[in-house]
Amino acid sequence: MQARQVRLTGIEAATSASLAPLQAIEPHLLLVFAPPSLLAHSDLSSRLRVAFPTAELVGCSTGGEISSDGCHEQSLLLTALAFENPGMRIISTRVANADDAREAGERLGNALRPLGVRSVLCFVPRGIRGAELVQALARSLPGAKVAGGMAGIYSADENACTLHNLVVAADQIVAIGFSNSRLTAQVAIGPAAKLATKDDQDGASAPDLRATALLDDATDVLQAIAVNGNEPGLVLLVSDVRRKATLVSQRKDEVASITGALGERHVYAGFHGTAQISADPATGKAALYCYGLSVCVLREA
Repeated sequence: MQARQVRLTGIEAATSASLAPLQAIEPHLLLVFAPPSLLAHSDLSSRLRVAFPTAELVGCSTGGEISSDGCHEQSLLLTALAFENPGMRIISTRVANADDAREAGERLGNALRPLGVRSVLCFVPRGIRGAELVQALARSLPGAKVAGGMAGIYSADENACTLHNLVVAADQIVAIGFSNSRLTAQVAIGPAAKLATKDDQDGASAPDLRATALLDDATDVLQAIAVNGNEPGLVLLVSDVRRKATLVSQRKDEVASITGALGERHVYAGFHGTAQISADPATGKAALYCYGLSVCVLREA
């Protein structure tokens, strides 16, 4: 598995020269994290499709971008992944309304189950019953590791959205299923997280978040991740956007504690979003959380 990353200031910066390091590995998958207005810009997906004609384009809007260099604002984060054995399929589905979440999770799971997927990255829009979706997806794929998160926004007047190839939409759920037996996924979330409710997703019931506790949370989540060996991989980080507001200048300390512990051999990509998908520490089953920092380490042995 090869992973490379660039962080750009906008669409105009996505030039042949800036994208060349990503193109060099002939990626199977390009993860795209960006502010809503940038991700939804019609020129972005078409420009990326020209530059990466055979890669799957997947991503979501953010309330802040997380890279190997730390936390950023209003940037375009592109992470290219090339696998020795891709064993990968991307499924997207639209939700008719908030109540369609459970059925949407079942649709995704039923489409991926025949492939024998072992791990899933899922990106979810706001405004749906995300907890029901994740539960239905997990029930449809017993034994699979599920990670990802709910898209973010910078301000209340923006619409969160997800990307799958040329389609950017506020009602689209995107799931990446991996069936490669050599690809391992390790997932964990810190103890500050709580199981999500509708009020949590709407921001209506925020707890008293303290910066010191959140920094400890980043340390605690590492204790649940045991990464052995020297194989480089992708570390997907999804941090609740409300943590960003609490930590302020210490956001980079939170990310630095993760990158420092797991090492520079990995590429780190992620975003500040509305909710996080990770494994319940007690049961191991996938669940939707709020106020947390989730970590997923993908490596190909």
